[in-house]
Amino acid sequence: FFFLMIRRPPRSTQSRSSAASDVYKRQILYVWPGIREGCYCQADNKLIVGMCNINQNCVMVRPEPPLVLYEWQNSVVCIQRNSNYYTTSSKTENCKSGYQKCSDYYCVSSSEKCPITFLQTITNTTTTKEETINGFAPDQKIIIRREGLYPPMVDIGVSVINYPCFNPVQSPRRGFYGPYPLTRDTSLGCGEYGYAEFNTFIIRSQKEMEFYTDNLDAEVLNNLKLYSQYVGEYQAYLISRQKLLLKYDNEVCR
Repeated sequence: FFFLMIRRPPRSTQSRSSAASDVYKRQILYVWPGIREGCYCQADNKLIVGMCNINQNCVMVRPEPPLVLYEWQNSVVCIQRNSNYYTTSSKTENCKSGYQKCSDYYCVSSSEKCPITFLQTITNTTTTKEETINGFAPDQKIIIRREGLYPPMVDIGVSVINYPCFNPVQSPRRGFYGPYPLTRDTSLGCGEYGYAEFNTFIIRSQKEMEFYTDNLDAEVLNNLKLYSQYVGEYQAYLISRQKLLLKYDNEVCR
């Protein structure tokens, strides 16, 4: 479980290794897999893995290492995790002294807020009495809810392609063009639904290429020949993962 902060760092002072603060830590949103060394031949508009033939009128595509990506629409997601909580054996069980009941099964230290369960983006001009933080754009803010109706949020990350799949290593398969020929990612994909023990919901979405443009250096982007052709039709999804705590409850299940 965690607390959330959205930070828009000045573009001139960004650093991949800088921390957001002593309390809130930057959240890794996605690990871009990088690419292998390859060869781009403009005559037939093709990419092949490996070095170019000396007789070919082609250009080398240098290898790129995997990169950790932090930004979403020029903003950084920062989180601070709950440190003191436990689960009860039934919905009706009370929390012990010094703890508050935050949902059916979770007891959280009274010195901490209940975990976030839902996020909603609204405009700055929208009037609300609910808890809010800065949004991903200057004219937006995000409503934070801590209702027991939903399971607690345990992580935030980015899923690419068509269907939300929280683990980037097991993203769904590419469509018509297939995966980028030089990609280091050779996973088969987790399919449409992801993992049964987690519930996910989409917070925001944007074009996958725009997500990479925000995070990758111009030098890297210029090296990715035909990359927009392979990822241009897909979306990147900023998603939340919620833990589904399924328990046998004598008061409910007989």
